[in-house]
Amino acid sequence: MSAHATSYGYGSGDYGWGAGLVGFLILAVIAFVIIWVVKPDWAQQKDYETDEPTGEINACAALGWAIVIALIIIVLVALVRYACTK
Repeated sequence: MSAHATSYGYGSGDYGWGAGLVGFLILAVIAFVIIWVVKPDWAQQKDYETDEPTGEINACAALGWAIVIALIIIVLVALVRYACTK
């Protein structure tokens, strides 16, 4: 092992906030695409008269839930990593 490799933290397992942000964005996009394809009732637009789903996706609801799902996954991964290091 050279001093150069360890001085920059290569292979240390500590990725920092930049990698966490990129991971969050990737997870949010994946969750959004899954919600868009699956079209659950809570992510669809509602008919005003019958309050039934119309089959069209509500992009705001889908994006909001994708962000919530990505945050939950990031927090769970952080908790597991913290628990494994202690």
